[in-house]
Amino acid sequence: MDSEDERLLDVQEKKKKQPFWYPSVPTVCLRLYEDEEAQAALEIWRSEFGNHLQNGGMEPSSQSKPTDITGLIRARRFFHSLEGYHTGSLDLTGRSEARYRSLISRMKKLLEDLAKVKAYSKRIESVDHFGEHTFVFVDYEVTPPSVLQNFRAKWKMPYCDLGEIISMAVHLERVMEKHPKPIFQQLFLLDLPPELIHHVMACHDVQTARMSVQSLTSLSSLSRSLQSRRMGLWYDYALYGQIASYTEEETNKYFRDYSLEMHRKFLNDVDFLLSRRDILHRIIDLSFITGWRDGSLSRAGIERGSDAWRTYMTPVWDGFASALQHTIHLSTLKLLFTVVTPAMVDALAAIPTLRTLECHACPCALALQANSQPSLTSVCNVIIDVVEVDTHAALSILKHLPNVRVLGVHGGQAQVLDFDSLVHHGYILNPFLTSERMIVENASVETVFSIILHASAIASMPGGGLRLTHFKLESPFGLRSNNVFDMIGALRGAPLRVLALEGLEYVEDELFDLIATTFPDLRMLTLFRRESERQLRNRASAWPGTTWEYAQRLAQFPHLEHFGWNFSMRPEIFPTTFDFVFMEEGYSESNCARRMEMGEDDLYFLDWACLARLFAAYCPSLRSLAFLIEHNLSSLSFSMSRDCEGRLVVASDDFSVPHPHRHLWASPSLRTICYNPWVMGQQS
Repeated sequence: MDSEDERLLDVQEKKKKQPFWYPSVPTVCLRLYEDEEAQAALEIWRSEFGNHLQNGGMEPSSQSKPTDITGLIRARRFFHSLEGYHTGSLDLTGRSEARYRSLISRMKKLLEDLAKVKAYSKRIESVDHFGEHTFVFVDYEVTPPSVLQNFRAKWKMPYCDLGEIISMAVHLERVMEKHPKPIFQQLFLLDLPPELIHHVMACHDVQTARMSVQSLTSLSSLSRSLQSRRMGLWYDYALYGQIASYTEEETNKYFRDYSLEMHRKFLNDVDFLLSRRDILHRIIDLSFITGWRDGSLSRAGIERGSDAWRTYMTPVWDGFASALQHTIHLSTLKLLFTVVTPAMVDALAAIPTLRTLECHACPCALALQANSQPSLTSVCNVIIDVVEVDTHAALSILKHLPNVRVLGVHGGQAQVLDFDSLVHHGYILNPFLTSERMIVENASVETVFSIILHASAIASMPGGGLRLTHFKLESPFGLRSNNVFDMIGALRGAPLRVLALEGLEYVEDELFDLIATTFPDLRMLTLFRRESERQLRNRASAWPGTTWEYAQRLAQFPHLEHFGWNFSMRPEIFPTTFDFVFMEEGYSESNCARRMEMGEDDLYFLDWACLARLFAAYCPSLRSLAFLIEHNLSSLSFSMSRDCEGRLVVASDDFSVPHPHRHLWASPSLRTICYNPWVMGQQS
């Protein structure tokens, strides 16, 4: 390994002695295979910790211990880094002459030790045949085994694939023979004008800016306005200690000690940010996550709602509110498992650039219901997840958001999104008053009734009316036809362009007729059917009709460009009759070899483009068709276009076509970490 690996290993060994050690994945990977090495170390830790818990705190057996390949990954980096100097390609650390001298001197020592191991090894080859193909497998047997053990210990490789090491050494020798002179870096990024460098980094994401800073320190001043655009504040909880064998008292003490440690660490992070106002001023996207949940705090002797709980959590909330006061360019704020306090609302109201607010399981403090609290007039995108919290407490934040244009609400199991009571008591405004795009997920039947009531109230207002252009409703329970028809009727008059109904029980002709007549300008339509009351999640379902029958129903939509549905296409891949010929000839060896050379088109029927042509024949405006499973995943997806002569061109969607996965835009999910395409006016 190189000198940098040795330094990092020494640091890691020291950290392992700490009680809460956990292998971390580097935010920015500058050298070859750094991410692979970190993931391998993380997988080993998880496996060892899982075995430790299963064995009741006892050491796992050697058979159950995972193979530690981190040393082998470091060896790959060692060989390939040196190769990069002779081929002119390398990682983000650059091709400096000093680093090359360090690598080449260490490589000579490694090759000398490897030659000694080869002197005690025996090459073993095994040959395997499959049809006309021959495979040769090479292994090495070292006698005595202590020779290989000493080699592994010296070069810190818990697992050593000697065959791969020798193969990399041979390949390096050939590369150096072909390119004997190393290529050192001559042109540096700093040779470019600062304006051009700044423009290049502005066209990329935060990760690229951070990589530029770490790969070349001199770029720090140029990328300073970019590298901190996105930041997360975690008040973290994680079970890192080996507590499986602890007694109840020892476990509770562990939680108390760890809660105090994380409390201190978080407040130190806040103090650091407050001392660096320049960082806070650059943040555009900020997340605040409280990992300590009620059950964990209870183990630490802190019960929710108690004086001890308020004493413990208040400094955390106040610290975050203090940091918010200086995020003067904040555009997006995500809150998870925290209480929205009056101090936070005051701070947010003073940020004119704030556009998007996401609250996941975040109750609002009771004081927020007072009329003295300011309004967040700049916020136009709001996403609220009421899972694990009281619905009223979670939704009451809407009272302070008078200009919401995009509203997403995700309900919890057996929870009713009761807009009625909140509107009636003045806790919130009617959500349909200003909303242009709305997503309601995990909705109960009572929630549908509430939607009907408040949509109807706005639709009947003189001189007013609904502004909805995008609407999605998802319910785990099969929505009956009368409920769906009433809801569509309540939305009549809305300039709807995108509609997604997920959880339908009834998908007959009347549904398509009503949607087509109520929303004549519809551009995107997504429908999910529930096969039975047991089916609570989106997945492929058997529809009562055939594909051509539903294609015929789309003829009523003159402007429809996308149709997504969960019509089950299983099996999506089924074999052709190629096997019959082989069977008649008795499956001879020549047939088996010929089968290996056959393409997928010969073995399986894969061309479903005929379905896209069928739908396009009835609905000429259609540009994409998706057969959906698991929310926004598709089993089949097609894009349609017209050539210069007006002929239909159908392509199976992948990342090479202009509009892949259009269904992600047609029906976004609130429970994914992906960017929500319905959000308006958000900076990136």
